[in-house]
This record gives sequence, C-alpha cells and structure tokens, in this order.
Amino acid sequence: MIMDSKYRSTTRCCDSARTNQQLLNGVTMAIAIYQKQPAEVIDIDIACNEWLPSTDSITEASAVGDAGITVGLSVVDNTQKLVKQWVSGGADGIRYKVTVTITSTEGRVKEADFYVKVKEI
Repeated sequence: MIMDSKYRSTTRCCDSARTNQQLLNGVTMAIAIYQKQPAEVIDIDIACNEWLPSTDSITEASAVGDAGITVGLSVVDNTQKLVKQWVSGGADGIRYKVTVTITSTEGRVKEADFYVKVKEI
C-alpha cells in the first residue's frame, strides 16, 4: 500500500487512478504512478502494515531511482509502520522508476516500486 501524503489519502497500488500493469509469474501487479513538476519536492508514504506483523518493526529503508531523478532520504515511522520517501528533480516528460527496499527487525525485506512522471504544467 502506498499513501500519497500530498493528499493524505491511502490507496492500494492496484486501486490507484494511474497505474502501470506488470505481469510477474502469471500475476498482474500494479505500480503506482505519481506526477510532479521538475522543481517540486514530493514525499510518498509507503504503508507497511499489510505485510509487517504487529510484532515486527522497520529497521532500515533505502531507495534508488533511475538516472536523472533525485531520490532523497527514506524516513521510517514505526508508529504508523510506514516509510516516507522524498523525491525531487527530473526532466519534463520523463517517467522515472523508484525502488524502496525496506528491512525489518525480524529479517523481512520488501521492495516497493513506483514511478514518478515529471511534467511541467
């Protein structure tokens, strides 16, 4: 589940208005697409409570993005079991993939992928 903190509403990736469908081992997966302008700095909240049991907590989160976009600090919030990922930059008309890797105290590792489409308005 990814929560767009700009609108403070939680959406499942597959429920997002704009998604990119991928087929993985016969299962269709939806990847959320967020839009921003080149000068904007946005944060995307990645909710972990669906896969992280109440006995576990997030120990680390790191992110990488396609060349051309700046992937900032990944901020962990164990109270709400989410990771806030900051993203900035990018060129008009380009879509960038961002992958956030989240590690838990009990050894779980989760990759959360999303796209950022940069568009000058």
